[in-house]
Amino acid sequence: LRLKAGRGSFTRVGVERLVLALPLHLLACLASRGAEPRLRYLLHGFRLLHSLSDLALRHQKLEQIMLQEVKLREQILDLIIYMLITLASTDQDGRIGSSFTLLHAALVACSLYLLPAFVATEWSDVVPVLLAHPKVEIFMDSAFDAVRR
Repeated sequence: LRLKAGRGSFTRVGVERLVLALPLHLLACLASRGAEPRLRYLLHGFRLLHSLSDLALRHQKLEQIMLQEVKLREQILDLIIYMLITLASTDQDGRIGSSFTLLHAALVACSLYLLPAFVATEWSDVVPVLLAHPKVEIFMDSAFDAVRR
């Protein structure tokens, strides 16, 4: 990828390095304090992860990284769990009808959609991975609470 850095200069970013660094960066952002602007930034990051997973179908090296990097899959799963915990504990009082409600719903959907994109290719293959995870009870509780809100 080539990004415009400023004053007409360009910076090259390796897609492989980006997909390896992005989940950890989003976890760090999730741990920081803030409200709606942080959630909007996280939504952009989640959408970028979705785009990278779609790109992997046409980029052999990226697909290989996404399939073979166990550490990446663990980080993605942790990111999903912590995102759902955050969304489940977010207080929406007085925000009904605001952009926050839409942002909340989009983040829940994007979080759950990352499961078949990074953890396993089919939804039926996601179940054994989740059951083997030590935080499966927390995931289930927070997923239901986040969807309910």
